[in-house]
Amino acid sequence: MRELPRSDEAEKELLGQILSDPKCIEEVKDLIPSPEVFYSTAHQVLWKVISDMHNRKEEIGYVTVIDNIPKEYKEMLSAYYITGLIEGVPTTLTAPIHARKVYEKWLLRKTINDAETISNAGTLKDADAYELVQRLHDSTYKIINMRPTEKFDLDSLLDDTIDRIYDQSSVVKYGYGQLDQMTGGMTRGEISVIAGRPGHGKTTLSVNIIRRLVHQGYKVLVFNREMPNKEMMKKIMVMESKNLSYFGLRSFNYGDEELKELHRVKDSIQDLYNDNLIMFDHIRDLGSSIRQAKKIKPDVIVDDYIQIIDVPQYQEKRLQISEIMKSYKWLAKDENLSVLLVSQLNRELERRINKRPQLSDLAESGSIEQDAETVIFNYYPWKYLGEQHELGKLGKYQLNTIVGKSRYAETGFLEMGFHGDSCCILDTRDMAENKARMYGEI
Repeated sequence: MRELPRSDEAEKELLGQILSDPKCIEEVKDLIPSPEVFYSTAHQVLWKVISDMHNRKEEIGYVTVIDNIPKEYKEMLSAYYITGLIEGVPTTLTAPIHARKVYEKWLLRKTINDAETISNAGTLKDADAYELVQRLHDSTYKIINMRPTEKFDLDSLLDDTIDRIYDQSSVVKYGYGQLDQMTGGMTRGEISVIAGRPGHGKTTLSVNIIRRLVHQGYKVLVFNREMPNKEMMKKIMVMESKNLSYFGLRSFNYGDEELKELHRVKDSIQDLYNDNLIMFDHIRDLGSSIRQAKKIKPDVIVDDYIQIIDVPQYQEKRLQISEIMKSYKWLAKDENLSVLLVSQLNRELERRINKRPQLSDLAESGSIEQDAETVIFNYYPWKYLGEQHELGKLGKYQLNTIVGKSRYAETGFLEMGFHGDSCCILDTRDMAENKARMYGEI
């Protein structure tokens, strides 16, 4: 039988260091997510005893640990054995190094086991085999991204910080003048959120931003959870055209001139968007989304919208949203990209007299509000007021954009323009009215 990777010496050294100085647990616990990280059954039991005592805030020492060892393991983990672990420790400073080695050996064992399972998967259904391959990919990725413990270097940090201040590529502009002026744009390594109730243009705003990002030369990865890719492409084609009507495209109501313009726009999009826009509308779960992002390595990810992402390991929606935000946060930092998430707002907003959105209206608001760099609300008063709007019929072309949170800049209220038939959100209402005149609406 083949011997699996392990390091008995590292396991003994690590446990001895923890017994000698229980404060080491805080330095290594992230690398030991479960007892099975240890190869030896005795070491698995001993780690569980120590970590359980730590969680209960009990004093960890030679005597107390021995007292907590289950009866069936007393012979395996004798007082003599535990004394030997403690006496063999010259220093506790290397605990993180030993923990990382133990963790690495566990990942290698896990990968080997997964690979062997896949090699014997000839009789499985295609879907089952695919899940096994995905699991192997996850294990392999963790091994690839193992890093040695590094010493904190203040001088290097200061130099890197100065370089980042001068490096304008660390900021990704939305492409809207007043929005960029208020927020500073999106920061690589951070999450921005667009939120709104249905019919208030949050998806349309995200598509407009995607278009402006592509025009700036950024590579954009889009997960369309609700809208099919074809519908989003219709919006882009209308935005790139001179006068195509979105409602006309959806109802197949167009003549020869519109057909010519459609083909002109198609060629233009192929030239401009070919390398810079990647869209998926069939990926449902968070894990597959993260894997695609790591493979494609875009400048910006746009995910519309997060409440319908599958997170199988959690049933409660609050925990699902928390995991989505956390995963995207680490992805943004690891891959040096910006993430723009589209979120729904709670229905409670509809019951208020003042329907202007605020942070507490975010669905499962805690983790979204906490983890986002910027939160932008779309508010379309025409949706509620119609021709009772203070601008009368012209109120149809006004959209309010509210910056509810901006970690590094200002919050505030922006009046922007909205023209539905061209799928355009513009910098000002006047620009939207001009669009409407072109389309013969005014």
